[in-house]
Amino acid sequence: PSHPTPRKPNHLKMHLRSAILLLSACHSVSDTTWHLVDVSSVVCPKVDDKQPDYALGINYTTELDLASPYIVSFLRVSKKKMTIKFRIEDFYGDQVVPETTVTLQELDGSVPSSCKCTNPDLPASVADNYGSGYGKACVAWDEDKCGEMWGNNSVGSWCCEKWCYASKDCPDAYASELVPEQYFSYAACPDPSPATCKWSEVAKAADPCECKYKGDIFDSAMLSKFTKSYGSACSAWDMTSCSQDYTPDKVDTWCCQDWCYVDESCPTAQGTLNDGMAGKLFWSSHVCPDNAALVLQCPYKKQIVNPTLDDETACACLNETIPAAVLAKMPAGIPLDYGAQCAPHDAFLCSDIYPEADHDMWCCLSWCWVDQKCPVARASTLWPGHYYSDLNCSIDPDAVTGCKYNLTACACTNTPAGLPAGYPADYGSSCKGWDNEGCYARFGTNPHAGWGDNSSNHDWCCASWCYVTEDCPVAQTSWLGVNASFSYDACDDTFIDYHVENDTCTGDSNPPHRRRRQARLLGEERKLAARRRGGSFSSSYSSGTSFSSYSYSSYYSNPRRRS
Repeated sequence: PSHPTPRKPNHLKMHLRSAILLLSACHSVSDTTWHLVDVSSVVCPKVDDKQPDYALGINYTTELDLASPYIVSFLRVSKKKMTIKFRIEDFYGDQVVPETTVTLQELDGSVPSSCKCTNPDLPASVADNYGSGYGKACVAWDEDKCGEMWGNNSVGSWCCEKWCYASKDCPDAYASELVPEQYFSYAACPDPSPATCKWSEVAKAADPCECKYKGDIFDSAMLSKFTKSYGSACSAWDMTSCSQDYTPDKVDTWCCQDWCYVDESCPTAQGTLNDGMAGKLFWSSHVCPDNAALVLQCPYKKQIVNPTLDDETACACLNETIPAAVLAKMPAGIPLDYGAQCAPHDAFLCSDIYPEADHDMWCCLSWCWVDQKCPVARASTLWPGHYYSDLNCSIDPDAVTGCKYNLTACACTNTPAGLPAGYPADYGSSCKGWDNEGCYARFGTNPHAGWGDNSSNHDWCCASWCYVTEDCPVAQTSWLGVNASFSYDACDDTFIDYHVENDTCTGDSNPPHRRRRQARLLGEERKLAARRRGGSFSSSYSSGTSFSSYSYSSYYSNPRRRS
């Protein structure tokens, strides 16, 4: 049965009786198909006829056309009669499809005795083109010249199967296109199909949407980033390195999709994003089934390289609150002002709101509800019809450096190899004011240090810092020409003044107003920096746990990063 959707559910739940189900997705050009597989029947035959209830979640993906009808079909492994009761609900528990009963009749697999070859008289045109005996007995009539007769785009394993013109009551009777009022059947020919058929490979080669190996035409730029097997089969090839392999203006959620190279004539083919390969490489994600969970929580999104004033205006926070009636149907703990303004709204709730997601640093990044016109807006999977963005949101250093979903990204790491001579062996390996002595002597000629700018403030020389992983959102790239990242925000700062005249630091090394603890995030002591790059920043959260509001003076409005 086909049912139009009355609203825009971002998540559907199907309740069934009779099977343990496994969900997978198969995308075609114009629709999305979910295959619900009775795992217990496939892996191990059932020992009884018990019919337990099952609830299966169907997550929203970018390929799902919410305006199209839902078509529910059931296929079985056994031939036994089966009665299935099901209903479909949206995220809020409202019915999309009411409880419906479907009965699949028993199939005994037998072929009626009347299903026999009919030996019809052939039209002269058919006899001349295909032979006078064509279809009159059980023979693999198309095996020798299948491509010539039907074209390579139509061939397949069926070319090698035996068939004949037969009576209409054959279970697989097909109306003939060549002989009027005649039917043909494979069931009328009981001989088993051959194990192999040469036309199967021909069909693959002729299919413009079949995955293609293109490694032999990669240029040197491609080979510097990818192996020759890149794009040769369905896979999420760019999931781990999309932001390194492609420029920011090309990165988007496609980075998490399964795709492969196809011929240009494939209806869903898109031109390559790699410079120098235009007109040579074409790819498609529609020919490959996606990992729905991976796409749903994809860390990549469309980026604006140089945001304009219009972009920032369109992406301004809407200060929108969730209606109480809607909130009541969401996971417990979500406040009314969830997403109203920039804040790391999921830092405490991520595992409750998205229990099946791969929780990581994304849970602790700041965002807010924005207008759909925002060029980098993403549709919410929690509140259908609403959109969010982090374009205008600053990173909350407390939230990311103490993110309970990834405590290693901003943790101090070992001293990197390759530092210039004269640096301590443990330089930057822990939180410490590593440059509070001899800072000018060490960095006075470094072009990044800004000593040529008389207005520059160099109190960064006295700040605590350490090396961290590049995955830390508040990390900076080292100034010393080594492949390493560092962060002041991973450590507690000390409020000490730098004196350029004698290249020293003086002052209170531990003032109360500069000390913040991660205990309010994790209930445990974790040293954090008391400032971040970019000047003033304030944040609040109303879910029962507060991010303190804080502001940095102009003294820290342009901290110099040097490591």
